[in-house]
Amino acid sequence: MHLSRFYRLPLLLGFALAGCTATPARTDYRAAEVQPVEVMPQRDGDVLIRYHVPAETLFHSPGADVRTASDGSLEVSLRRCGIRQPCTVTHPAAATAGAPLQVEFVVRPRGRIIMVYRDLREQVFPAPPAAAAPSS
Repeated sequence: MHLSRFYRLPLLLGFALAGCTATPARTDYRAAEVQPVEVMPQRDGDVLIRYHVPAETLFHSPGADVRTASDGSLEVSLRRCGIRQPCTVTHPAAATAGAPLQVEFVVRPRGRIIMVYRDLREQVFPAPPAAAAPSS
């Protein structure tokens, strides 16, 4: 099939633009399902993220997918996978010693860390400023 130049150009531009769009982070949990989420800076500049794993029989959380957003912040999406399906993550989680329903992983931020849930986006590092107290 021969396409004239008139038809090829929009087609090529469409493919080029599709390749430039950032893939949205996959989010599997609502914020309330994995609370508490603890964010603990480490001495070496890393940040330890620990979260609660819901007690489920057919699913598990292997860790998180972490991607760098256009503004340089890290977007962290906690993953939920079926126990019989292959599931890879960018940051595998390990069980927390002495806490059977908590797992943790480490990231190295270059700026802010944003937790991305199905129902919420929340900056967790650095800790957002506390809301100003109402004046009396």
